[in-house]
Amino acid sequence: MDTAAVKEEIHLEAMHLGFSKCGFASSRFLAEDFSRYETLIAENYHAEMLYLGKEPQKRFYPSLIHPVIRTVIVLMAGYKTQAQQRKDAGYIISKYALIPDYHIIMMDQVKKLSSFIDGKYHPKILLNFVDTGPISEKAWARQAGLGNFGKNSLIITPEGSYFFIGIILTDLFVDPDEPFYEDLCHDCDLCVKACPTQALHKPYAVDARLCISYHTIENKKDIPASIVEKMGTKMYGCDVCQEVCPLNRRQAVNSVFFSPLSSLLDMRAKDFEAVGPTDFKQRFHESSMLRLGYRRYKRNIEAVKKMAASERKRPS
Repeated sequence: MDTAAVKEEIHLEAMHLGFSKCGFASSRFLAEDFSRYETLIAENYHAEMLYLGKEPQKRFYPSLIHPVIRTVIVLMAGYKTQAQQRKDAGYIISKYALIPDYHIIMMDQVKKLSSFIDGKYHPKILLNFVDTGPISEKAWARQAGLGNFGKNSLIITPEGSYFFIGIILTDLFVDPDEPFYEDLCHDCDLCVKACPTQALHKPYAVDARLCISYHTIENKKDIPASIVEKMGTKMYGCDVCQEVCPLNRRQAVNSVFFSPLSSLLDMRAKDFEAVGPTDFKQRFHESSMLRLGYRRYKRNIEAVKKMAASERKRPS
């Protein structure tokens, strides 16, 4: 089998399906990435996301997921659009939640590429991941030559960082790409300085204990007062570290799979506040916000309202 031809055919099919990028890495143990990850876990950067500390080696050694894996195929899909919430929205939602749930859309496309590979080359193993299993998407994206860690901890490519990542693990051998080792941040630290809560105090890593995205999405408890006072109008996620990135300011609109949800873009402040437990699912059923659940949704709304009330009381 001509492995170079196999690589070219898979890459062409990925582009035909609408992926922005496709790269290949040989399965091995990423010792350096594992050591870095282990240090962050030991320092409790993952906060209450305890699942991140379970069997961490698997994330960097595909053979622990399945012993015959030979190739890691990494796929990236851009989601940047020009769509924006109304000026009177009052409650800001992270850009990735203003489009249909990427877990579902991205996985459907990853499975389509898997089906193509299966029908063409008949490998014994094809395992698909979209933020759904013990695999470090970002570390393998770098290994597959698609981008590198930025100071905001996200994978940054020459075209920016507004990308979702999908992974296919297979026993099919494909010629690997060269890893991406260039530091695209260079001496820029705009994201570090712009972070409202100093969650990027250790560049190239995010301290979830201080991160607005963590507290408005993953945190199942009350949001600490020290975070609430820095949230502003951010009720679901935070895009500040991406918005200030020079590469993202130049990135062209490149969303193929994802169309903005007009039902969310059209919401005014009073619409957010009027959502009740019975209509929460209907209102957000297409968005990643559905995973939040009504209790935490209401918690976030109240946190933003509290912040606004506190701002009004401050002397001018």
